[in-house]
Amino acid sequence: MTAATGAVAGIPQPLAVRLVDQSYVDGAWQWQLAWYTERPLTHNYNVSLRLLDEAGQVWAQFDTQPGYGFRPSSSWPTGQWIDDWLALPLPDGLPARATLMVQLYEIGGDVVLNRRLGSWADGAFQPQQPNFALPQEMTPQTAVFRADDTPLMQLHGYRWQQTETAVTLTLYWEALTVIANDYTRFVHVLDASGQLVAQNDAMPQANSYPTSQWSVGEIVADTVSFTVPPTDFQVVVGFYENLGNAWPRLTAVTAAGSPYPDNVVPLDVNKEE
Repeated sequence: MTAATGAVAGIPQPLAVRLVDQSYVDGAWQWQLAWYTERPLTHNYNVSLRLLDEAGQVWAQFDTQPGYGFRPSSSWPTGQWIDDWLALPLPDGLPARATLMVQLYEIGGDVVLNRRLGSWADGAFQPQQPNFALPQEMTPQTAVFRADDTPLMQLHGYRWQQTETAVTLTLYWEALTVIANDYTRFVHVLDASGQLVAQNDAMPQANSYPTSQWSVGEIVADTVSFTVPPTDFQVVVGFYENLGNAWPRLTAVTAAGSPYPDNVVPLDVNKEE
């Protein structure tokens, strides 16, 4: 699947969606969205509201056409925001933390828009807002990722927590420019012989925060967890574009511009406190 560009720092892109308001009525959350297109759309796309936990598991989902079929995307006027109201019934026993996503997609085809609308924490909903501050404590690690010669995002560092059997790794990315595509972030765990023993390949933040949604200068905290191998291991990270039949990696370079071999960035996890 491929993804189109979306709203960046509040400026409408060729296709965009934003959250206008929300309310809780009769056991279901009601969401007021607004759609935008700068060019006429020939397809009648479906919209999917999804609630994901921190591991990316779907807890609630509702699919329909915009406006329950009364606002088909092929009828949207260009250059203006179009209001839409949708509901998402929630099951009992929701996780303490969850993310609300919206997708616009062609049935049997591509996802053309994929957006994170906000998140729940202990029962309270917070609309998605970019963060521009790095944490005070982290292990510094610099890498810049480029498409052709254009710097797209930078790794500033990470936090690392390890028990006898598991690891939690939080990476801190910065968007260096408007990113038009949705790139896949990979975290690979290699054993002492260089063999892959664990991996997490997904959009950042448990598949919920595509790179095309990042604002310029935004700091994105991206957490993954995996089981620790019984022997010595190394962790490497990077980005690639999922083209369906090819997965070209973004070029990874140091702060001085020197290339990382194979466009993968090794993390010195032994230095983490």
